[in-house]
Amino acid sequence: MESRGIQTGDKFCLMGGTAMPITAAEVVQAAAARPVTLSSVMEASEVMGQRYQILAYTGKAIAQWWSRVPLVIDLSASTISKVFPILQHHSSMLIIGHAESAVNEENRLLKLNGIVSVPSAASLEFVLAARAKFPWRASVGANTFAVKNIGANESVTVNGRTFKGPVDVVSVNFTETSILPLPADDETSVSLVGTRKET
Repeated sequence: MESRGIQTGDKFCLMGGTAMPITAAEVVQAAAARPVTLSSVMEASEVMGQRYQILAYTGKAIAQWWSRVPLVIDLSASTISKVFPILQHHSSMLIIGHAESAVNEENRLLKLNGIVSVPSAASLEFVLAARAKFPWRASVGANTFAVKNIGANESVTVNGRTFKGPVDVVSVNFTETSILPLPADDETSVSLVGTRKET
């Protein structure tokens, strides 16, 4: 594995215990994608309008696919895309819905309020599993627009936490959040708001 570190312009997501480039995640996307049938869409229509809350990122350091240096997303210096889909497994073919609002809580936590707005097999799987108390977690997808390399003899305070170097602190534009079982940030959470479809 090449240890080059994250760079400006890199697109990455937090999943499988590691921050990995989107290009590598596309392998997971292809494996996760499954055909959508008329029956699956009709079944999924029963969960349309279901709302949920996501704790998408807790401000902690995450291992990097690129190098052995951990990565921290600086919430105070990051932005959120106006169009913000909620996916499963970072796959654009597994759309669940979208975020109705995003809250940067005192530059410490990223929280989202989402709604199931796409009748898909992924939506149905997500809601039915959540109602059965499956512990879904969350993972963010982002584009990097600034990187600060903190050296081994330095420390930095980000997201209300102090980190000892070496660590890469990145500013990003969040582009999506995914619901999945194995996140890089194991303190994330997903919870349904109510159990009935709203009309």
